[in-house]
Amino acid sequence: MRNSLNNHKSLQSGADNALLAFGNGDGGGGPLAPMLENLRRCRAVSNNSGELPKVTMGQSVDGFYEDILKKTENGATLPTW
Repeated sequence: MRNSLNNHKSLQSGADNALLAFGNGDGGGGPLAPMLENLRRCRAVSNNSGELPKVTMGQSVDGFYEDILKKTENGATLPTW
């Protein structure tokens, strides 16, 4: 999580969230119990100490991109490299 935050170049553009897609394998197997435990621990650290950004789960990939498009005038205000 910390590396993702440090490498999130869009933070300078005002983007306030990032997508981290995870799961078992590449066939849609979903997250395993240890992956969900890591998420729980990240939430605890972010809620109690502020060392990590707020971590939530629940938005679909499509929903994430729809939200980005709404916040960036259909992508017009996103930075390009």
